[in-house]
Amino acid sequence: MYCVRTLMSALAIAYGLTSSASATTFSFTPIDVPGSLGTVAQDINNAGDIVGGFSAAPPAQVRQGYLLSGGNFTPIIVPGVLRTTVTNINNLGQTVGFFRDSGGIDHGFLLSGGSFTTIDPVGAATTNANGINDSGQIVGQYTDAGGTDHGFLFSSGAFTPIDVPGAQATSANDINNAGLIVGFFTDAAGNNRSYLRNLDGSFTFIDAPGATDTFVEGGINNLGDIVGDFDSPTGTHGFLLSGGIFTIIDVPGAKASFAIGLNDLDEIVGAFDPSGPSAPRLGFLATPVPEPSTLLLLAAAFLCSTGLWHLRVG
Repeated sequence: MYCVRTLMSALAIAYGLTSSASATTFSFTPIDVPGSLGTVAQDINNAGDIVGGFSAAPPAQVRQGYLLSGGNFTPIIVPGVLRTTVTNINNLGQTVGFFRDSGGIDHGFLLSGGSFTTIDPVGAATTNANGINDSGQIVGQYTDAGGTDHGFLFSSGAFTPIDVPGAQATSANDINNAGLIVGFFTDAAGNNRSYLRNLDGSFTFIDAPGATDTFVEGGINNLGDIVGDFDSPTGTHGFLLSGGIFTIIDVPGAKASFAIGLNDLDEIVGAFDPSGPSAPRLGFLATPVPEPSTLLLLAAAFLCSTGLWHLRVG
């Protein structure tokens, strides 16, 4: 440990770096399905597989889902339906989403092993399946016969409603392997806010600083980090909430940024509106850039383990 600490200090002095913690920064890569009229990235798993949706060009002109894996786009389309929206992927490659039938009704679905299974709570007028963890637990939103939106948890073949107390509407949008659930709701005053549902069933509210509305649309990882977006007087911005600290996730030059999904490496996906006139919405992948302190630690540990620390730095 003495070797590592000494070398971190020496490297910092030699190369003008700092060994103190700093805010996380990201590099951004656009995601655009070839020939589409607009692309959104919804989620990413630990293998780097990304799912989302795109608007197909004529003659189809319908919403379709996709899987981006190894640089290749594969369409995800429920057979015989008007439109397919893919919302989430787990580390086993299972995906969930919702489709619109010929009558204009939305139904949730699970795609596992190449087979589609419909996910609909009994009595639901419409259903969206929004998140799935590695145990196959699914969360989402359904509309009842009276037109009220509720969240739900589907586990071991049973549906459990999720409603924020006093809310006008609730949506459950993601679940991690520990069973923590995130989503958003409309409160009694008509404000859009977000929540974390704890394991004991209690709710912790999530409100981005300075926000008029906060939306966690589908992002909690197994470390408990959360992504979402918020509206403010300065526009729409994405955010990462980690360790109680909000970090803004804004694609450089974008009019609006939406952070939607993340994996355990804090690789974040979402969508942004380019600044050009009539430019279509694009997806993005935001990859964390290692902090200088992390680079120093890795370099010092390598030098100490190889014995090269005996060499003079500088």
